[in-house]
Amino acid sequence: MNMLLTHPLLKNDFQRELPPAADKSQKANPAFTWLVDHNAKQLLFKAISQCTTFKPTPGLDGKPSHWTAPPPCGPDQCSVIVMGLDGKGALRACASNAVPKPVRIEDPCPVKFFETFDALRSKAGQVERLHQVVSSVASKEHMDWVDRVFKEGNRCRTSPIFLIVLDGEKQYFYATTALIQGPQQIDRTLEWTGKVATKEQAS
Repeated sequence: MNMLLTHPLLKNDFQRELPPAADKSQKANPAFTWLVDHNAKQLLFKAISQCTTFKPTPGLDGKPSHWTAPPPCGPDQCSVIVMGLDGKGALRACASNAVPKPVRIEDPCPVKFFETFDALRSKAGQVERLHQVVSSVASKEHMDWVDRVFKEGNRCRTSPIFLIVLDGEKQYFYATTALIQGPQQIDRTLEWTGKVATKEQAS
């Protein structure tokens, strides 16, 4: 599955954000700058792969034109990935593809997230904690972004993905859909332009 995410001929938003983050002369989303600085690219792609089961959409000649990952729990659910360093300085990632749509809450981001996540014994509790984190990190300005990603996900029938990076007292937010573009196969012989004649005109 990482081959889909990292293949040089296939495009996804995560790939697009990483090169500017590696090039210090360019302005990049701080979440990806953190990932590059902490050599966390492969862990990110592993988390995405575990959350999203990509399915090919056939194009011409039976070759896929893109891959999408419908949310298994329905259109109001999303994937959330939380990454950062735990209390021992180890690189960590926690994720779920069964998180409800983020809502704006005023509660601060939970401290010692990874330690408290590890202490939870139920999947429901872990999902709730992930929802709490993404909802607390999403600012008022981010909520338009959240809505746009859900609309795009519903249109493409694919899962929204929310990435939260915890960096000490700082938190970084990123959102996109689980969509990987393949080679765009266009058969120009299928194009048509003209007037559509009614039955009476045709006779």
